[in-house]
Amino acid sequence: GFELPGHGETFTGAFGGGSPAVSHQAMGAMAVLVVFGLWVARSHLRDVLRRALFNDADVDDSREALSYRSAVAIWFGSGLVTIEWLTSSGMPLWAVPFFLVTAFFTFFGLARIIAEAGVGFCRAQMVAPIFSVYSLGSQPLGHAGLVSMGLTYTWAVDIRTSVMASTINGLKLADALRIERPRRLIAGAALAAALSLVTAAATTLWLAYTYGGINLQSWFFKGMPQTVFGFVADKINTPLTEPIVTSRWVFTAVGAAVMAALMALRQQVVTWPLHYVGFPIADTWVMSWVWFSIFLGWLFKLIILRYWGVQGYRQLRPLFLGFILGQISCAGVWMVIDVWTGTVGNYIHIGVR
Repeated sequence: GFELPGHGETFTGAFGGGSPAVSHQAMGAMAVLVVFGLWVARSHLRDVLRRALFNDADVDDSREALSYRSAVAIWFGSGLVTIEWLTSSGMPLWAVPFFLVTAFFTFFGLARIIAEAGVGFCRAQMVAPIFSVYSLGSQPLGHAGLVSMGLTYTWAVDIRTSVMASTINGLKLADALRIERPRRLIAGAALAAALSLVTAAATTLWLAYTYGGINLQSWFFKGMPQTVFGFVADKINTPLTEPIVTSRWVFTAVGAAVMAALMALRQQVVTWPLHYVGFPIADTWVMSWVWFSIFLGWLFKLIILRYWGVQGYRQLRPLFLGFILGQISCAGVWMVIDVWTGTVGNYIHIGVR
């Protein structure tokens, strides 16, 4: 096959250093998925802005999880904070919009895939800082810009699920259960997220300074930091040339075209068997571990619905939910045992190891 100039990067492809061509195709596919979703929602988004900016009485947001004005204000305020944070860390102001749009494509796309495909987690084949560096070039960003891109690995790279995905599923449950006041649900979720963030940060610092980070989880305290600054050092020492940047843009466009074709076929051809939602995430390390489990879930559901019908599906659903509860409960029990006995090594798996 065709080999792109340059080399692969960790966090792209099925394993570290996966195919650059496939990874850039996946980013193009993710962009099309998100842009198409925004286009379909354009009338709703127009109503949101009418209510938020002009207090249009014809638009009712009383049953929404947040008032439209609050949602827009939070989005705008958090955007300003993020822009200030990135520029203060060294990212050029002209590069910030491109990076944030790319990150948004990843977050929004993964949330939609999790909600639409019914998978518990997934990960993008291409991530925002790597795509931004290869699309804009390392020399225009400068050394400070590259370091700033590296620092975003902490929140924009190894993402298997997100608050956005959890919120979508939570609001769907609230709607199914006919909860009249979803704003209380959102307030509780926001409080839980804030407490989790503070607790996790404090616990991580305490563990690292008490036991030494080198003695803790290998990937989080050794592998990930080395990967981040290895990426930065590589781009400083070996600047990206024009053929490397141009060829990756070409494959991004190819991925976007393929995704658009798959979505059109899915919409126009009733018998089309392939769903487009898997294309942006297929060649990832996470999927290489869980694809067979997803296949088994699909197969069991197919057999149950075909031979036992909807009633049988509903009767057996608690069994499969019990499998999930069993995994979490078993790991949780061993974590409690660790606390009592002072041992280490047991933890709850999030997706894969």
